[in-house]
Amino acid sequence: MDHEKVYAMSFGRIYPLLAAKAEKKGRTQGEVNEIICWLTGYSEEQIEGAFDEMEERLALVGLNLENVVQMNCLFKNIWDIPVMERVVKRRFHGKNPARKSIQTEFADPGKLFFQVDAVAYSASPGCKLFRGGA
Repeated sequence: MDHEKVYAMSFGRIYPLLAAKAEKKGRTQGEVNEIICWLTGYSEEQIEGAFDEMEERLALVGLNLENVVQMNCLFKNIWDIPVMERVVKRRFHGKNPARKSIQTEFADPGKLFFQVDAVAYSASPGCKLFRGGA
């Protein structure tokens, strides 16, 4: 039997295995997410902060999160994707825009862990297009 090495697995393959093992041991998925945040040194509040800033920038041109049609989410650590998915689900009320999640090394590796770039569109009179990042 050929066993796949954990370091060769994608995060999308590992996360359900971690969650299932935690549930067998009486733990919750929230606790799994909390441990992942602790291990990566990243927190939900930092991702929330990026979306707060994006909302503020959208408001400057009369738009909101409902107008976002596409996002690029850049991560220092790909393990933060489940945290971002929870934030997106809550912020966008299940109407998720198209998005790409990309792991990258930032120019300032000590301070920047997450960046979101978005395209928003409004078909109302005085049509506005917003392209910006937070």
